[in-house]
Amino acid sequence: MPLHPEIIQRDDGRFAIGLGDDAPGPFESREFALRVASGHPPASAPIAKFRRIKISEVRRDASA
Repeated sequence: MPLHPEIIQRDDGRFAIGLGDDAPGPFESREFALRVASGHPPASAPIAKFRRIKISEVRRDASA
């Protein structure tokens, strides 16, 4: 994969698009930063489905 001239590796090992405090990033990988720099929006992460539970009563310890 050719290196994109605007994508730089930061001191912490992550990648940013361009220099400066307002540069987009940090990104975990160079490939992800390249997709964002090319105009492809990042795919949304899947949302975990949690089971809803209903608490019917609260038991308290009588020895306390």
